Amino acid sequence: MQFEHITRYFESKGFQPFPFQIEAWTRSASGAHQLIQCPTGSGKTLAATGAMINQLLAAPDSKGLRLLYVTPLRAMTNDLELALKDPLSDTEISVMTRSGDTSAKDRASIFRKPPQILMTTPESLSVILSSPKSADLFTRLESIVVDEWHDLMATKRGVQMSLCLQCLLRLSKYATITAISATLKDPQIALDVLLPQGEVGQVTQAKLDRPVTLTVAESTQDTRIPWAGHLGLSLLKPVSQALVKGKTTILFTNTRNQAEQWFQALSVVRIDLSIALHHGSLASTTRHDVETQLKTGATDCVIATSALDLGVDFQAVEQIIQVGSPRSVSRLIQRAGRASHRPGEGTNVLLVPTNRLHLNEYAALADALDDQSLEPIRPPEHCLDVLIQHLVTMALQGPWHRDSMFSEITRAWAYRELSRDTFGRLLTVLVKGSESLKEYPEYRRLEERDDGRFILVSKQAARRHRMGIGT
Repeated sequence: MQFEHITRYFESKGFQPFPFQIEAWTRSASGAHQLIQCPTGSGKTLAATGAMINQLLAAPDSKGLRLLYVTPLRAMTNDLELALKDPLSDTEISVMTRSGDTSAKDRASIFRKPPQILMTTPESLSVILSSPKSADLFTRLESIVVDEWHDLMATKRGVQMSLCLQCLLRLSKYATITAISATLKDPQIALDVLLPQGEVGQVTQAKLDRPVTLTVAESTQDTRIPWAGHLGLSLLKPVSQALVKGKTTILFTNTRNQAEQWFQALSVVRIDLSIALHHGSLASTTRHDVETQLKTGATDCVIATSALDLGVDFQAVEQIIQVGSPRSVSRLIQRAGRASHRPGEGTNVLLVPTNRLHLNEYAALADALDDQSLEPIRPPEHCLDVLIQHLVTMALQGPWHRDSMFSEITRAWAYRELSRDTFGRLLTVLVKGSESLKEYPEYRRLEERDDGRFILVSKQAARRHRMGIGT
């Protein structure tokens, strides 16, 4: 059997691999780039990593970084690290996370004693690539997995990720790229944006359905939905009644202030429930505690922002409440996927209008779901600010020549039409601070050596750059 080790793990859990998972493993094993599209909770993580895990289980003594897993959110890296450690629990194979929450000691150990599997975010990956040691770290890399690609590709973070991919393929000649996405209107466009220009990949799709049922919270006799407002607390009573002790619920809001207000209100009217708060401004220990409670079902309700939107596997969650408008069909499907995180199971979403106009939006959402109509994603192009930052990052990794760097970055979809003239003007900004700022040395970041290669002007500039990496 070609994938006997990973198949044996599935059997130990009482499952059989889905056909799309075996198809994804076969393509990964053959060295093909791919985009895996399937509903949330259908096993897409193991579809993307199964072939590499099977290879590691067959040779557990292999050294060096073999699998790089990139996610948009820190919460996802922590959760996925635990998920990938499960099939490797009886081996010495190492799985590590590198994010903004990682201690300085653990960051250093990644270079000193590389894990076989590394979980990270686009920003942390850029920080890793800014080290001269990254050339050795990624030499044996065989598999690059980019999770929630539909979310990344719609922003400059996706452009940053694309530039990092070009660098990784230079450092590791045999690495394959696998992207994962649950909600996409046109997967082929997403694949084209993902891969270097000239590279060919395949779309792996799962024939699995996860129906979403929408219910609108109704106002009571003494309450009317206002014509304006964004908090939605006028519907506090029906929302609080929808919460059931022992039935874990995630209540999504669109802002942190909104989350704080709902947390305080529900904590007062439902003192019998265990209610928690989760958003990006909270301390990492607090966020991790809430995520652990969600995994184990130890809390009845968590009020959250988009920090819990993507990819985090909470088996205990049974109900989703959306306060206000999710603002897109894709985001609604994404949030609905946080509940009943099991293959083939549907999700119930309670919609809470904060003003009467949201009722129109909910009707449009229902029609779009019935028609399976998703918003098209328009990936950013020509992001020169992101490119300038990346060029400095590459100079931190090692001196580079303008011709080789131009060839590398124009393989990224966003810069496929970048002209030599524009690239030269960017170099002027980096070397002089622009023509108008050339008399001010603090704006200079790079200098050109006699051999035509570019390096950082000072250690101070390097330190300042590393502190500000990100979009």
